[in-house]
Amino acid sequence: MKDKTKAKTKLNVKPSRRSRLLESCHVGVVARVNTGVSRQNRRKLQLEEKWKDETK
Repeated sequence: MKDKTKAKTKLNVKPSRRSRLLESCHVGVVARVNTGVSRQNRRKLQLEEKWKDETK
């Protein structure tokens, strides 16, 4: 819960804009700013990103 409140104060923007910001950001940034993404999903996203980079 701590992380969520920190993230809100850090990003100090409206929720809708905040989610859009996070979507446009890299997965690593999203991982740091704690949204509703669970740890498992976050890890999966990171692996997918890595895989995409490697297959380029």
